[in-house]
Amino acid sequence: MSVLFTRIRPKWFTPVAQLAILWYLAALTLLVAQQLGETPLTAAFFAAEQQLVTLQPAWLTLLSGATLLLGACATLLLATKKAPAVVLMTLTFLLHLMLLLERSLGDYWQQLGFNAVAQPLLLTVVAGYLVFLSHRAGAAGWLR
Repeated sequence: MSVLFTRIRPKWFTPVAQLAILWYLAALTLLVAQQLGETPLTAAFFAAEQQLVTLQPAWLTLLSGATLLLGACATLLLATKKAPAVVLMTLTFLLHLMLLLERSLGDYWQQLGFNAVAQPLLLTVVAGYLVFLSHRAGAAGWLR
């Protein structure tokens, strides 16, 4: 039987949740650096990503930041084994999915191709795994 279906919390659960916190905080830091134009942090970005920052409306940038902050809070709750992590992580995943659809269905795809959806796609995949992990943790009784 898989460890994901037992009542005993595995040893890898907490480190994975802590790594997810760092993931979201790093993504939030990059978003802030993009908006502030911090040269050392954004110098490695492709020209298409820099163009994307200038094309993106303010509401989409604010929603991206709020989603990353919500994801950091959800993973913090997951790392501390709190039950509300399931709801917050699911909401985070849905917001990432909405941002991915906005990028792929909007004008961004025609102008920038895959570069427009690479970051939201990666964030959506990671959030999807964290939703699975949080739901399994809740069902297995790992969360309080």
